[in-house]
Amino acid sequence: VAVGFDIDGADQTGKIMTSTDGLTWSAIATTGAPKDVAWNGSRLVAVGYDTSFVAYAWVSTNGGTTWTRNAIPTTVVGGLLSVEWRADLGLFVAGGMSTLRAYGTTCGIATSPDGVTWTAATVPAGVGTILDIDTNGSLLVAVGYTSAGVETAGAICTSSDGKTWARKTFTGGGVLNSVVNANGQWVVCGKTTAGTLAAGGIWTSADSGTTWVNRPIAAGALFGMAAANNLFVTVGHTTAGNSTQGAIFTSSSI
Repeated sequence: VAVGFDIDGADQTGKIMTSTDGLTWSAIATTGAPKDVAWNGSRLVAVGYDTSFVAYAWVSTNGGTTWTRNAIPTTVVGGLLSVEWRADLGLFVAGGMSTLRAYGTTCGIATSPDGVTWTAATVPAGVGTILDIDTNGSLLVAVGYTSAGVETAGAICTSSDGKTWARKTFTGGGVLNSVVNANGQWVVCGKTTAGTLAAGGIWTSADSGTTWVNRPIAAGALFGMAAANNLFVTVGHTTAGNSTQGAIFTSSSI
């Protein structure tokens, strides 16, 4: 299952794409654009927002064949950009904007047992927007940027229960776009503090997000990361820093 914009690229219309083999895909149109999707073994939950940054959750209980859209009250959270399933808690945890419904002001995180009913989490001050969340089964790590600077000041928060979050000290990078946990460490990617598309960065932590180490990479801004079978893959720009030159980077020794 993949989610995102319709071909018009507007937040008011999105698409949910499903495939059994990754080669042939079927499209389901949505009102509002879903940004991320998570699976708990029996239920798919996608999260996103519309042009007013009102948050929505789309729920499917039949493997993505049909979906039900649920509006999340604006008193709980603003537009959502990421969602993760935390099995031991029985909760979907989603992050994005606060009830102010604007990028870069204050972040918002909410939890739900079913994708229908959502509860606001307690988030730290100074975090502008959450762009991605991952878990190792006992700890959740959320990444994004501070309310002081979209491009030049990254932010990292952690939580053991999804309901109360603490901000970690992080000064080495700009906006952080993606986080994964693999091989006993956390890995995040995004931009350096230069804040340009030509300057990407990767950082790792082996102590629950307290200490972060820069891992030099000759890449432009990086937007996504995945890990499997001792291999890390990240995608983004080359150091040319323009939207016509994308790149895929791999490493087995981050």
